[in-house]
Amino acid sequence: MEIIAIIHICADSVRMIQIKLNRDNAYNLIEKYREPIDIFGKLDSNGNILSDAISSLITILKNFQSICEAKKVDKSIIIGTETLRSVSNSNIVVDLIKKKVGIPIELISEEQQCYYDMLSTSAFVEYPNGLIFDLSAGSFQLIHMKHRTMESFYSFPEGAIQLGHVFGDTSLSKEEKENKVNAIADRVIQQVPWLSKLENLPVIAMGRNIRYIARLDMYLRKYPLDIVHGYSIDIDRIDYLYENFNLEVLEDWEKHEDIEHDYNILLGAIFFTKTLLQKLSVSSITISGNGLKEGVFYNYLMKEKKLIIRSPLMHSIENIIKLMELDSLHAFQIRWLAMEIFTNIREVLNLPETTDIDLHQIVNTSALLHDSGSVINYYNHHHHSFWVILNSPICGLTHKELLMSAYIASFHRKNNSYITFEQYSEILTEDDINIIRKLGVILKLAESLDKRMDNVVKNIDFTITDTEIVMEISASIYLDMELRDASRILDEFETIIGKKLILK
Repeated sequence: MEIIAIIHICADSVRMIQIKLNRDNAYNLIEKYREPIDIFGKLDSNGNILSDAISSLITILKNFQSICEAKKVDKSIIIGTETLRSVSNSNIVVDLIKKKVGIPIELISEEQQCYYDMLSTSAFVEYPNGLIFDLSAGSFQLIHMKHRTMESFYSFPEGAIQLGHVFGDTSLSKEEKENKVNAIADRVIQQVPWLSKLENLPVIAMGRNIRYIARLDMYLRKYPLDIVHGYSIDIDRIDYLYENFNLEVLEDWEKHEDIEHDYNILLGAIFFTKTLLQKLSVSSITISGNGLKEGVFYNYLMKEKKLIIRSPLMHSIENIIKLMELDSLHAFQIRWLAMEIFTNIREVLNLPETTDIDLHQIVNTSALLHDSGSVINYYNHHHHSFWVILNSPICGLTHKELLMSAYIASFHRKNNSYITFEQYSEILTEDDINIIRKLGVILKLAESLDKRMDNVVKNIDFTITDTEIVMEISASIYLDMELRDASRILDEFETIIGKKLILK
């Protein structure tokens, strides 16, 4: 086991994450810290960071280093981006940090910063292609990701802080502020010729300011899930946020959530985001809960552990199985059984036509993690599985797919899920609930067919008539235990699926 700390010196703060990495390369975030610092506000006339700001920065890094020592961190990685690259005395600051803190700092280039953003997206978002939009405090990045590689990139040396300065300028009218930011957006488009060639690509947005925009929208909508990663927001909603966000809303928001943000910076970020994306004819964005630091960590996994993430969904599920020490053989057997049943009887399930969900991914997730609730308590673990799935770092699913997977897993025992659908009515339709019930009874049947958890079922032949579904099961031993368990749900199966089930 080893613990990796990644520290990022930003324009407005110094941030650190600590990730525990096990021998089987399973990992999880164990600590997260943020200390504010105003580097851009501490420059002299020649663009040098003033001595008191340097002292504050070194103090923060020493504090972080003491935390790392207490946690027995094995490796610390410190990176500096546009903020440190742009100051005149960056070399002096870097040398002082190495001398006083004892850890070398890597001043990454614009290309490296964009590459780490791309790595973070490729590892934790399901899209293989997309336009990545990263609005950080001191800079702004655009990356064209193609087949999970960086095809093109652009880094603009102005970020949310500079946008906040525009909206905080009391000498300007609202129209003048908007015109200034409009000009910045136009300049971005003019300087990035490859932008006009991108069509119909999903836009993945990242960065603290973007996440705050998403959280604000979730708060105003009273969104039933507290999950930023994978949240989708329409550009019309961002426009609505800009027109309706004010100090009163911010103060009320701060009473209910752990919010720590400058009003003008967030207002500027909202207006710039909606303006640029409207100019690009983008209708919606998907939020990445991860960012540059996670990209640095993934880069470490690739170089040091030779670990390549080809499917963010499967990687995150397998990572959870390892961390929770679930029975992986049983989990994959249940997935095979559930997928086999679903695939062979799908034509008679009368499922509604859906374009916003991937049913195979939902079956896959719910089956593999159906026992995840046992990490809380074996008794009623199917109930606990709902909350574990909903709150685990699962990547590659929409919020609807994640919620449906959680519900289906909670139906895998004989006693049904106790979580009501009403509280998630904003996300789930009646058609979605119908799908959940049908896939839930399929998962329940799959669980019965591996009752002794030793993978005895080897093959299933299906015969479907107008009134019956006949499953002829081949196994390595006689299935008295499995068939007896499955017989208890025959009536429920017939009621929900609409055909009598016969097991042979």
